[in-house]
Amino acid sequence: MTSPTSDRASSTPSETTNIPVPGPNTNWLANIPRPTRSVFPNAIGYCGDDGVERHKYIAQAMYETASRHLAEKNWAELDKLPDYSELSICLAEISH
Repeated sequence: MTSPTSDRASSTPSETTNIPVPGPNTNWLANIPRPTRSVFPNAIGYCGDDGVERHKYIAQAMYETASRHLAEKNWAELDKLPDYSELSICLAEISH
């Protein structure tokens, strides 16, 4: 009697998982598949000219705008974003 796997051709782990096996002279890190999507953070933290640390919620559509305001130190525009702590409290109230 033969085992169920004896009829199949044997395969190496790299063939079954499609992960490259590093050789002795290869840069194995360069062969790792890279993600095809990027994810933006949903919050930004900064310390304004007044020295107060703030955490603001950023919708994905506002990430580039908020990053530009941060780079330009435009605290007035960043202050218009909702506080991240207020959003956390609101979400906690909704879930109860």
